[in-house]
Amino acid sequence: MTIIPHPDILPGVYYPDKKKILKEVASSYDLPVESLYEHTRKRTISEPRMITLTICKYALSLTNDDLGFEFMITAASVVHARKTVRNLYLTDKAFKAKLDSILVRLFIWDSDRIRIIGQILNPQMDKTKFKYWKKRRQQPINN
Repeated sequence: MTIIPHPDILPGVYYPDKKKILKEVASSYDLPVESLYEHTRKRTISEPRMITLTICKYALSLTNDDLGFEFMITAASVVHARKTVRNLYLTDKAFKAKLDSILVRLFIWDSDRIRIIGQILNPQMDKTKFKYWKKRRQQPINN
């Protein structure tokens, strides 16, 4: 009797974690992984770091605060990185090809790649959380 594995769980197929994402992005830009943690504005470092932040946000469902703590930056910098990746993906063909090649190496399923690209391109992704937070903050505080 042969055992047929579940279609979502195949032997040898792993969903990427943070270390694998860091390694793939750094290798595609010919950088050491440690350079993604550097505090610099050089485009050769900041562009792969922005890609890493964006992929980690949508693939691993990490919060902006978690990503900011990991890379020692503010949550606003994480939001800026995602907006920059979205704008570059829509306007720069070389950047789009580079990001697509990284996603192909990270995710073997087309559905995962399409979902992540859809989340990257959706400008309304975090606005619902922000609106909820603003409504909660407007309530008076009783002492």
